[in-house]
Amino acid sequence: MKIKLKVLLLLTVFLFLLSGTALTCTIIAVGKDAMADGSTVITHNDDSSVADFRLWIIPAMDWPEGSMRDIVVDSHNYIDYGDYPNVDNGNKGILVGQIPQVPHTYRYFHSRYSFINEMGVAMGESTSSARRELREARGMIDCWTIQDIALERATTAREAVRIMGDLVEEYGWYGSGEIINVTDGNEVWICEFYGRDLWIALRMPDDCVYVGANTFRIRDVDFEDTENVMHSPNLISYAVEQGWYDPNSGEPFRPVDVYAPRTRGNIREWRVFDLSHRRWGSSIWKSTILSG
Repeated sequence: MKIKLKVLLLLTVFLFLLSGTALTCTIIAVGKDAMADGSTVITHNDDSSVADFRLWIIPAMDWPEGSMRDIVVDSHNYIDYGDYPNVDNGNKGILVGQIPQVPHTYRYFHSRYSFINEMGVAMGESTSSARRELREARGMIDCWTIQDIALERATTAREAVRIMGDLVEEYGWYGSGEIINVTDGNEVWICEFYGRDLWIALRMPDDCVYVGANTFRIRDVDFEDTENVMHSPNLISYAVEQGWYDPNSGEPFRPVDVYAPRTRGNIREWRVFDLSHRRWGSSIWKSTILSG
């Protein structure tokens, strides 16, 4: 009996540790008015013992008319980018299609996740889980690809968001959902990709602090504010079609409540807000981001 109990306890600890390493990316964003020097900050940590953290510099390039860009799933899986654009995916990545290439692409840092380009557009990510039904439809664009293409093509954070949204709408999302924080030194945007062609992005107020810890968070949204809100055109209508939201209920449409309902709090989120509030008294963006 004692041996069985010990085995059960060891198995429980193992599963707990395994689950903790599967979703351990935390991202933070700070607006320029919350910083003493007027800069913006985004962060991203990826706690992994198996990921490819080699750093490549992907050069800026001019592309002939009619060029196509490969779309590869798992393109950051120990693939050699030392002779880009000559890349042999071997059995490490899966070529799923091609899209038209733009005339010029910018230089950027490529690693476990690509994170900044020569124009000063920077981003991070935190994997999050949405409704299981949304993962049944597999598109072409995964998180690695969407960040790479945005950094290749964007000169501002706002432009990066639009590029990523257009890609998902046209080619569909592949894999688990993702939060992506984006900045250009002026604006900060928080994007949530739920699956299929469904996404939303909000411009974070300049005096705020944000944290994403593997949990979707965009809740209360002013959909009339097109200057600070971007989203897929079917974000609400798809939920209505699936019976996940009733527009006659009298309740506002809250993306996270519909596509990724929360059942518990997140201690990493709480700790960041606790420290930032005690240190600076910064706004924690209660009106638009925090979900219950």
